[in-house]
Amino acid sequence: VRVVLSTYKGLPQNSSTFIGSVEKTFTMTLSDDAYPSIGSMGTTRVANGVPAAITRHVQNKTKCYVAILDAQGAYGSTITNYTVTGNGQTFNNSSGTFGVFPTAGTVTFTGTVKDSRGRTRTSTISITVDPYSAPSLTKIQAYRSISDGTANTSGTYLSLKATTLFSSLGGQNAVTLRGRFAQRGGSYGAWNAMTSNTLKILPGLLAVYSYTAQINVVDTLGSSYTYTATIPTDSVSFNLMDGGMGAAFGKYAENANYLELAAGWGLMFGVGSIMRGPNLRYASRLLNTSPDENLNDIAEEWVVSRSTSVNNPNASNFFYIHTVSLSSSRMQVAYGYNATNLAYYRSLYNSTWTAWRSI
Repeated sequence: VRVVLSTYKGLPQNSSTFIGSVEKTFTMTLSDDAYPSIGSMGTTRVANGVPAAITRHVQNKTKCYVAILDAQGAYGSTITNYTVTGNGQTFNNSSGTFGVFPTAGTVTFTGTVKDSRGRTRTSTISITVDPYSAPSLTKIQAYRSISDGTANTSGTYLSLKATTLFSSLGGQNAVTLRGRFAQRGGSYGAWNAMTSNTLKILPGLLAVYSYTAQINVVDTLGSSYTYTATIPTDSVSFNLMDGGMGAAFGKYAENANYLELAAGWGLMFGVGSIMRGPNLRYASRLLNTSPDENLNDIAEEWVVSRSTSVNNPNASNFFYIHTVSLSSSRMQVAYGYNATNLAYYRSLYNSTWTAWRSI
């Protein structure tokens, strides 16, 4: 504060004479009660679709309502402006709904009020966000066996085993593990309950058919992951279908008018000309309908998708689908069935598929 004392001779009304002045400065500190006040800040968890059984803040799932409560001016001033910030978001209001939260850990929100004199007051409040990722499977096994679970290529039982991985959310989250199978080209049977890291043995396989087996895990939040595997026929040197209209090496023949090779088999030709008919192929298939199969669940190396297949790159076309897997990660390349079709690719990582991208 600057104070100036000026001295004059004579009366102000009679043309007084200025004698001199003295100037002084000093600092004044406002007491805390001269600033606006914030009574408190409050938070309310917003479920955002998370089941009521989960009451915690969940990474990438829940939101949070934050409010400045009971803000008041001081000595006659009024509140003219509110701001609430946090999670990289700002609300120019006394409250706002924040989230979802991409990072687990402590999230701090800051509330600021300004009064009619331009004075401000801030307050903070924090929440803890639990880490979360969709459930997954490890140590997966799916194979033909005999009744005690011993692997056997001619076995008529399906043995399934997997260990679940999931976010506990303070003990509030849980998972359900289950398995099922279908004869290739047929419909899936009912799901069968499984226990993590425990062998599940299911009867009903025939040695002459191949099957598609699935192991599915789903958590309380509804996130799920499905592992799909092909269970081949029994191993035989050579087989002809009844009527001789189909043949296979290394497996039982399952497709009329095709010569099949068991998975893992290759062809080697000597020097000379090769005549190749239209039906020479590796063991693969056209995806099923009723219901349409989902490309997200395909683990076979080569299949042909239909225009109606779920997650097909283009709903108007068929595609040759090449799938390469490593643990729970996959890459799929889709080659157009017709010469005019485009080619696409996509990948699965951390239980999430990317969008199809054209090549």
